Amino acid sequence: TTAISIPKNATNDNKLIGTWVKEENYNSGAGSDFMGSTFSQSLTFFEDGTLADNGSAATISGNNYLGQSKSNESIKTPGVVWYTRSNQLYLGVVQNGIQQEVHLGRFYIENGNMLITSSNGTKMLLHKK
Repeated sequence: TTAISIPKNATNDNKLIGTWVKEENYNSGAGSDFMGSTFSQSLTFFEDGTLADNGSAATISGNNYLGQSKSNESIKTPGVVWYTRSNQLYLGVVQNGIQQEVHLGRFYIENGNMLITSSNGTKMLLHKK
């Protein structure tokens, strides 16, 4: 197994350390035709550069139905580290015995919220738990 490490020219920005949640809400229709759903995912960034997947939850409801699913298990992700260079967020992953770098995008943190903008312009908003 190849040891995974944070590159010498990178750090673990203290602002990212902690648990972050991505939430999505959908609503459609009205009255008896109403449907609403929520979905959340949680991820923890540890000081040593490791990560944990804290599970997800989904709920869907309407006029005469309700469905829920939840996974609470917090699992450290093996073979993956996170790190930053300036305001850029990266993952280091081992693939075929070689450590690869994955650029997640530019991050901006304000008032307990983090916006990650990928190089193709896709944006993801998370809030600190």
